[in-house]
Amino acid sequence: MMNIFRIVLVAIVLSSVSTLAVAADKEAPKKEEPKKDPKADATKKDPKDMNIDEAEAAGLCPVDKIAFKLIYHHDVKDKTYHFCSRKCMTTFKDDPTKFTVKK
Repeated sequence: MMNIFRIVLVAIVLSSVSTLAVAADKEAPKKEEPKKDPKADATKKDPKDMNIDEAEAAGLCPVDKIAFKLIYHHDVKDKTYHFCSRKCMTTFKDDPTKFTVKK
């Protein structure tokens, strides 16, 4: 009876070891990192070099060129511009061509 018990025990141990060995051979598939587009980095502008429409599209204040909650608004020629502060809005209202004309 003891010999049968030993044989069964050895068989269980060997099957579990072989199962672990097979599981260790199968590695988890590696995730490929998304490829970076070099053109996208080259065309990315510094906020200070953006014109007013590019800053507006990027969600930046067109005067200070910073990301901020844009709560002040002003309309010029059927287009609404958003600003981070009353000071920026006033600066824009005083001379909108300073910001709308490309330099």
